[in-house]
Amino acid sequence: MLIKIENGVPVGEPPIDERNFRQLHSNTSFPRILTPEDVESFGYGLFQQTSQPEPAKFMKCVEDTPVKNESGFYMQTWKRTAMSSEEIENATKLKAKEVKDIRNSKLKDSDWIMLAYVSDELEELEPRELNAWKTYRRRLRDIANQPGFPWNISWPEQPK
Repeated sequence: MLIKIENGVPVGEPPIDERNFRQLHSNTSFPRILTPEDVESFGYGLFQQTSQPEPAKFMKCVEDTPVKNESGFYMQTWKRTAMSSEEIENATKLKAKEVKDIRNSKLKDSDWIMLAYVSDELEELEPRELNAWKTYRRRLRDIANQPGFPWNISWPEQPK
């Protein structure tokens, strides 16, 4: 990948791939493997993408100005910034939906025992076992009432 450079500083254009760079300069013969020296006179720098770091809760990572390393490559950099109140609200809603989807899946996965019980297909189920399943399912339904919801969830253990 290559980025546009003006006065030694990357500009806001998105990176281009090597093929596009070669097409932009089709009248120039470049070596098979480009080096920073090969592209700088054309106003470009070699660009290396990096993994976006994992932000802390209520933080976000935004791309920052690339920094030139000792090999002459411009490295993608990131900065962590606080989310706005609207972004926090949206992230909380999204997390709540994610937790409720997991909860609903766990309830669905345990529906069989309640359906079998009400249709008298589980004669060997002891009252203690049935109560354990009922308690498990009630705790799943009450997940949204936990004090740390939706960020800190204590999932009930499924009965054996």
